[in-house]
Amino acid sequence: MPLPKGKVKVYQEEGNDRSLEFIGEDRIDHTPKNETVELYLGDAFDLVCEGNNIDSYKDEKGIRTEKWKYTIKNRKEEPALMKITHNIYDRNWKMKDKSHDYQKETSNKIVFWVEVPANTEESVTFEYKVDERIFITKN
Repeated sequence: MPLPKGKVKVYQEEGNDRSLEFIGEDRIDHTPKNETVELYLGDAFDLVCEGNNIDSYKDEKGIRTEKWKYTIKNRKEEPALMKITHNIYDRNWKMKDKSHDYQKETSNKIVFWVEVPANTEESVTFEYKVDERIFITKN
């Protein structure tokens, strides 16, 4: 259904009495039907995600390898579903190895959805190659 421009308030059902708890709000633009709406409801203080480039090198053929590690810490008393978005600022890349499945949202953006159990840490690691060679053809 189409949505008018304005404020969206989000509530979550809580406890045995099924009362509603306010969890956040955001503003949206006019949105046509069948379109996706993204809401920013705030930052969770008990979920932490740290991303680090753990290795980067170029071989003799000019192919660069990037290794990344994201560590997610869930300090909640319940499991959490985390979205990790990673931008690859190169056009010619190929995934070599990964600890979790990912989705390619655009040519240079990948997304990992990770379920992290309560009071635990989860690591997402991946490695991709970038061919930085320039190919020139002669007529």
